[in-house]
Amino acid sequence: MIKKVTLIIFFTFTLRAHALVSKAECTDVDIRDNMNEQMKEYFSTPRNQGLIGWCYAFAISDLISAQIKRPVSAMHIAAMWNQKVENNPFMRLSWELNRSSKSTLQKFYQGAYTAQALKHISKQNKICSEKDFPFDPTNLKIRSTIYDFKKLEKIKKTLDESPNLGYQDVKHELEKLTLLADIMDPQLINILKGDDLNNAFAKIALKKCENKELTLQEFKPKKIKAPNTLRYTGKAWERNLAKQKNTKNFFKIINSLLNAHQPMILTYPLNKVLAQANVPHTNTVIARKWFKNKCQYKVRNTFGASCNLYHQNVITDCNRDEGAFWISDEALLQIAKSINYISN
Repeated sequence: MIKKVTLIIFFTFTLRAHALVSKAECTDVDIRDNMNEQMKEYFSTPRNQGLIGWCYAFAISDLISAQIKRPVSAMHIAAMWNQKVENNPFMRLSWELNRSSKSTLQKFYQGAYTAQALKHISKQNKICSEKDFPFDPTNLKIRSTIYDFKKLEKIKKTLDESPNLGYQDVKHELEKLTLLADIMDPQLINILKGDDLNNAFAKIALKKCENKELTLQEFKPKKIKAPNTLRYTGKAWERNLAKQKNTKNFFKIINSLLNAHQPMILTYPLNKVLAQANVPHTNTVIARKWFKNKCQYKVRNTFGASCNLYHQNVITDCNRDEGAFWISDEALLQIAKSINYISN
């Protein structure tokens, strides 16, 4: 019996001695601690992206919301990032809705837009609030918006082919668009004629909050790649990684941001955490605490109030009411591809 107790004590000491993040560095912190009630509610409410590849828009909306202290619209962020129609989640969903093969569905998820989208949005000066251009958790509004975008594409094509047509010539078709229900205006014709479809859609989306838009100051988006953990195996895995300078720097940045009550975007392969396709996925890291002898990080996900799909051997705990999960420093390092954040 004495030998068994000795072994247990030694094992516990070894883990703590070589922890990736020490207990002293892992004080309890939650970015919501200093927020007003509106912001706390925003960061505590589950979001469900369903089959729509908007994880990047939700994650970026979290970063910007924390930056300007007002909840901003994830739908507007998705509308603003339209570099190429064929690579845009808005456009791709309309394609997906008409094709249901598994291979097609796997191509739809889009997580790799995060860095590019954040850089693009950092140079914008206006954005809609979540209140004025809200995300619809039923996905009905989003789907109708996708269909509207396809219809808008046809209307624009007609205008491009017949430059002499005016607002009255296409008004009947425009009135069919749910997206334009509260913003019908003769000036829409100028937007459609004067821009490519992507820019036109972004400007139309901004009209959803015209005269109520929030002001954005240009910010500096930053990205750090996660250290490569593949070459470390066996009992020496944790001990060797803890000695690596880039690993320490990785967690130093994560912890410094949380200490400043700033969220960050974690990009990882979706199948590492959930029973889903092997595609890039982005979430927001919003809290930290020490439990189960490790530093644990709270990740705000976008798959609703559910805990059923998580790999229980990867996550430490699941918070159904907030659509979030906890993951240890060790597990975070194993799944992470990169961290995106805003540098003040």
